Amino acid sequence: VFNYLPVKVGDTFTNAKSEEIIKTLYATGFFDDVRVETMGDQVLLTVVERPTISTLNISGAKMLPSNAIQQNFAAMGLAQSQPFSQATLNQA
Repeated sequence: VFNYLPVKVGDTFTNAKSEEIIKTLYATGFFDDVRVETMGDQVLLTVVERPTISTLNISGAKMLPSNAIQQNFAAMGLAQSQPFSQATLNQA
């Protein structure tokens, strides 16, 4: 998470920075929820990660080889070790 943050320790924190953090973290595609709160001089980030695809099994494919189907899914963002997106699956 820290690698994606557009702020560093010691930066002045504003509402605009809070919005930038939220937009930046959502843009990674790794999170379903991102919240930013301040507690005194501390910033608290709460994130909910998207589940990760562990395996992609193709069964019943007769016209196309399984690896061709997997390549097409991968091109859409549905591949092993990638964050799962129900919206992407619905488009497939």
